Amino acid sequence: MNPGITTSGVRPLLAAALRFAALPFSILAFASAPAAHAAGPSAEALARGASFEAPSISPDGQSLLYIARDSESADWRTLLRFELFDTAHFSPLGFADVPNRLPVASDHRGRDAIWEMDLRDQKDLELVFSRPDVDVDGAYEFPGTERVVGFSYETDKPQLHVFDGPTAGLQATIDKALPGAINSMVDGSSDGQRIVVLSTSDTQGGLGKLLDLEKKTLRPLAIRYESLQGATLSPMRPVQVPGPGGISMPGYLTLPARRAAMLHSTGTEDLESQSPRRRAAEIKAPVLLVHGHADVNVVADHSEKMAGALKRAGKPHELLVISNGDHSLRTPVMRQTLYERLVAFLAANLDEPRGAKRPLSAPQARPNRSSGSLR
Repeated sequence: MNPGITTSGVRPLLAAALRFAALPFSILAFASAPAAHAAGPSAEALARGASFEAPSISPDGQSLLYIARDSESADWRTLLRFELFDTAHFSPLGFADVPNRLPVASDHRGRDAIWEMDLRDQKDLELVFSRPDVDVDGAYEFPGTERVVGFSYETDKPQLHVFDGPTAGLQATIDKALPGAINSMVDGSSDGQRIVVLSTSDTQGGLGKLLDLEKKTLRPLAIRYESLQGATLSPMRPVQVPGPGGISMPGYLTLPARRAAMLHSTGTEDLESQSPRRRAAEIKAPVLLVHGHADVNVVADHSEKMAGALKRAGKPHELLVISNGDHSLRTPVMRQTLYERLVAFLAANLDEPRGAKRPLSAPQARPNRSSGSLR
């Protein structure tokens, strides 16, 4: 990345970033059955040119295929076949500038990494980017295109690795204009002159910015969570929780005030031996446990067992299990249930200086049959 770039250099950088030739291949994936494979991809998929689709399952299909072609008139050829419900050896991520080279995600020493496949000879994959400590999450595409310009991963905070030079310069300009935040280019106009930037951090809920390259302006566009506007959010810092055998569990610690604390685990090996349930008697702050009942990433049983351990230790705690809630509590009703309970919990457990004004009201938590149950 080039941190010395100035706003005056943004426009030519973007123009250079958008000057890429039409790729001489197409790729897509579809379920394989004898008849489906003979028929090939749909006319709609063929008309899109250089593109790929997520695998779909045919009524009698037994396997999935990734197929590619060198041109619109060329025959389709199989890149990879794997059985239904098995794990593929790789997953296509998008398109890069180099003809006949396809970035894909695949395993490297137990971590998800980025490789490059040569579509002409289909030789062994070539490693492009990996991290020894974390998985690489996926591709970072230039707004309004399917062109891969970098990759995302997460250590103590979300990170971007931008390998495309012009895009790296543009990203550096945005980061310089919006310091102390995670800034992602999430969308753009068809002419490439306007780009939507999402700027987030632990102390602000998320701001949408509109970057106008022709006017050289960056102006507010939208607020992600209007209810948090003007509220004071405490910083979140990475921590390492020591465990047995020298293993440490990475996490995030948020300290709103003196007594109440929330610890968000990012997960690690040997979780059972490091479970906070084993040290419930040592906890000195009131604890609020929130869990989605339909969470398939971390089942609600974990929070329920923790609540049981806190009860046995005589520690003050509350448990909120949100009906039908997934890992992210995606619906507004679920999040309102969470926020109302959280505000009430903090109001009850934080020492508030005299004369201080609360940035948010503290309504009483109430059961909501469609989104949550309070226990």
